[in-house]
Amino acid sequence: MSIDPSAARISAWDLADALAAGAPPVIVRDHLVEHGFFYLDPCNLHDDQAQQVLARIQAELTWAQQAAITRWPD
Repeated sequence: MSIDPSAARISAWDLADALAAGAPPVIVRDHLVEHGFFYLDPCNLHDDQAQQVLARIQAELTWAQQAAITRWPD
């Protein structure tokens, strides 16, 4: 998954960290995260878990967008 931090309002690094810290945690392959992307490996997911992963990603991206709108200007 490639992240444009100016559009997403979150870096790939921060998104990977947020996904891992949330409930349920989503662990990504983040060995190249400093380059703006990480990998999602679905090989160990059960049937309903792909939707849970999608929901977690959407929730974190929505939070980042809302935080960017509501935070005080620098």
